[in-house]
Amino acid sequence: MKLLKITEAGYQPRTVHRTTQEMKDIARYYLLKVEEDLRSDMDPKWLRGRIASLLIHFYKDDLPTAAQDRIAQDWVNVLCNFRKSDIEQAVKDHLSNTRRKPVPFDIRELALKAASKDIAIRHQCRAILAAPEAIIKSEVLKESKAEKEQREKIERRKATELKKEREASKKRVADIMKEVKLNIAMNNKGGI
Repeated sequence: MKLLKITEAGYQPRTVHRTTQEMKDIARYYLLKVEEDLRSDMDPKWLRGRIASLLIHFYKDDLPTAAQDRIAQDWVNVLCNFRKSDIEQAVKDHLSNTRRKPVPFDIRELALKAASKDIAIRHQCRAILAAPEAIIKSEVLKESKAEKEQREKIERRKATELKKEREASKKRVADIMKEVKLNIAMNNKGGI
C-alpha cells in the first residue's frame, strides 16, 4: 500500500480509513523519526547570512541600514522554522529557475516543497494513528467490493456517454459531407 502520492506541489498523504496495530506501531516509529528530522536546526545568524548572499544578486546600495535590518528580520520570521537543507534547496531552485528578486514567500514555498516528503510522512503517520483499527477483515473486503462496484458503474456511464458523443460526432461529419457533396454537384451543374 502506497502511503504517499506525488503531486506538483510535492508529496501528499493518502487518506487512511482503517488500520491495524502493526501499522500503528510502524507509524509511531516513523513519526518520531520524521519529527526529529523536521526539527529546525536554524541559526538566525546563519539565516541572515544566507539571505544576504541570496539578495546580493539583486542588491541596491541606496537602502538605509535600518531598512536592510527590517528586511532581514522579515526573512528570518518567515523561514526560521525550516531546516537549513530545505532553505538551501529552495535558494538553489529559485536561482536556477527565475531571474526576478525573491520575496520571503517565494523561498518559503520552495522550502515547503523541499520538505514536502517528510511533512507528508508526518501527516500520514498521524492519520494512521488516528484511524480506527480494522477489526473484521470481511468488513474491509465488503467496502472494497462496494467501492469497486461504484467505480465500475461510473466507468460504464462514462463509456456510454463517450459512445453517444462519438455517434453524434460521426453524424455531424456525415451531414457536413453530404452538404459538401451537394454543393459540389450544384457547382458542377451550374458551371457546365
